[in-house]
Amino acid sequence: MRRMVAIFVIGLLMGTVIVVSVALLRPTAPMPEKIDMIVMPHPDDEMEAWSVIENNTDVYHLFVYLTLGEETSFCTPDLPGYQEATGEREPRPMPEGKHSEACESERINSTLHFLNQMAETDPGLPHGFTESTMRWSDPFAENGVQLTRSDGDARAPADRRARVFDGGEQGQVVFFDMGDGDLTEDETRWVIDTVLANRTALGIPDLRWNRLIGASFYHDSTYEDCMDYPHPDHKSVHRTVWDDNAGAFSEWIVPTCRQDPESTRDGVVDHFGDAMELGEPTADGYFSRLGSHNIHYGWLKSPYYEGDWEGQEKLFQRNQNFRVRSS
Repeated sequence: MRRMVAIFVIGLLMGTVIVVSVALLRPTAPMPEKIDMIVMPHPDDEMEAWSVIENNTDVYHLFVYLTLGEETSFCTPDLPGYQEATGEREPRPMPEGKHSEACESERINSTLHFLNQMAETDPGLPHGFTESTMRWSDPFAENGVQLTRSDGDARAPADRRARVFDGGEQGQVVFFDMGDGDLTEDETRWVIDTVLANRTALGIPDLRWNRLIGASFYHDSTYEDCMDYPHPDHKSVHRTVWDDNAGAFSEWIVPTCRQDPESTRDGVVDHFGDAMELGEPTADGYFSRLGSHNIHYGWLKSPYYEGDWEGQEKLFQRNQNFRVRSS
């Protein structure tokens, strides 16, 4: 149960009991003291570093997405990943194909819904996101970096603006559009530097920078019993965050395999069930979706994203390991 209801008897008059139901308010988090910048290649990668993101009520969570995820084949109009009977949220707007504006919009909306639901059990997360909370930034300077987006054979300059969504005192979400499937390390570096240099334009509060977190699991078959995931976009974020030389941060964190000799920190996702839990089988043999990740991102996978509760053989893992570098 995600919201408890308190029942109070407030009066007794001539044998009549007056009962009022009061929905308990979401727990109040303290004012943030510092900022974590969480950098991701796509709008659905958050859980890859969730153990270091969650349960931080004194942190302003700045979720920065480098692409809009528009390359996915699950944006084709027949929606090959959407299974209505399981409780997956129906995509709105309905995607019209890879690279389409509707595909981009629904990738964004899925993320906003996911974060809103995760915030129901974690008061430190930003929340209250809707489409109407979005504002566009002005175009940012290229500063000598070639920013491009490739849609199949079509290649064009990337949009230098950002979509910004206000999540209240606990954080915000910023979407850049550097091109799904063709994200480079230079573009990743440009986004991080642009955010650091444009706090006022993006509406980022004047708090000290804390950690740079790359929610971007990357593995190129080096270790056994670890998910092989050599996605080039993930590689760009992983390498850029790990090699970051901006003195603004106190720590640089990227997920890795348990066997990685440079792994120095582990963590367990407390809210893994809130994101990945499945229910009873449906009539078509699939499991109902209970966790917010499979409810809101379920249309992006057939049949669903399976969470790994024990090991590292799936992309989304309850037991996580990280490379960590401190200033």
